[in-house]
Amino acid sequence: MPREAADNAALLGLIGAGWLTIAVAERVRPFRPDWNRSRGDVGTDLVSLVVAGALAPTVGAVVAGPLRRRLGPHTAAPVVGRLPRPAQLGAAVLAYDLFHGSHHRLAHETALWRIHSVHHRPSRLYWFNATRFHPLELLGDIVGEQVILALLGLDADARLSLQVLRGVYGQIQHANVDLDSGALNAVLSTPERHRWHHSTDPAEGNANYGAVVAVWDRLLGTAYLPAGRSFDAVVGVGGD
Repeated sequence: MPREAADNAALLGLIGAGWLTIAVAERVRPFRPDWNRSRGDVGTDLVSLVVAGALAPTVGAVVAGPLRRRLGPHTAAPVVGRLPRPAQLGAAVLAYDLFHGSHHRLAHETALWRIHSVHHRPSRLYWFNATRFHPLELLGDIVGEQVILALLGLDADARLSLQVLRGVYGQIQHANVDLDSGALNAVLSTPERHRWHHSTDPAEGNANYGAVVAVWDRLLGTAYLPAGRSFDAVVGVGGD
């Protein structure tokens, strides 16, 4: 099988297996059983997934290849390439999350909220609405991610690893699964953290901007995870 076809098969297979596992876990151990019932939102989430699935490879093909050729040797590849594969993946996640978190915060605190509020419109959280974004926001995020990957000079295997991680973690973050992440709450943007981000109360919702890690939120003062209080907020759009 040609390399590109093998990569695509691996990507779809691993992400599909991850999504299926999360969907089953929601039925077996739901955080809120009522969130497992459709509220007329599944169709919209499906359309959003199709749009995201079409945009990501298209923008990647248009931006990534030419950008990598243009940058040539002027990337961090000589340094990053010497790192073990897990460390390369960690560096990529930290770099992407700094961009994403900054962009995400602007979307909450400026007129970009008109676009970003599409993601907050659902009144429940479950794995499938992790891909509900306005196409313009998706476009900006995908372009930013491709620029970061090109500057880091990651090889094809490292880029594939990041795609799988990113392709599954958003669903984990939004999953309606009752779990206790424990010490992982200190370093990852876990479901326990991300649920507060979807609160209609701006004092709670304008926080936890990380896509994968909680490191930047904690350093920049935008982390929110109240001790001794289980999630009891209303999910949706509030405080426009």
